[in-house]
Amino acid sequence: MRSEGWSSENSAKLLRVARVLARAAEVFDDLDLAFAWIETLVDALGDATPMSLMDPDVGEESVTDTLGRIEHGVFA
Repeated sequence: MRSEGWSSENSAKLLRVARVLARAAEVFDDLDLAFAWIETLVDALGDATPMSLMDPDVGEESVTDTLGRIEHGVFA
């Protein structure tokens, strides 16, 4: 049985998602809320879900910046 493994692109996306989920869990102090938030449309992200922005690195930065604003009470 031959293992195909993960492409570097899929591995990078998984890493981005893990970092964002960890950060969201810190901000919301709850992993379940973090999972729910990552699939929710967010106004500050142009009505996109954080998960939909995980392909490019720029998307991760935008999501992380939004989490920082949420953490500090700045929602827009």
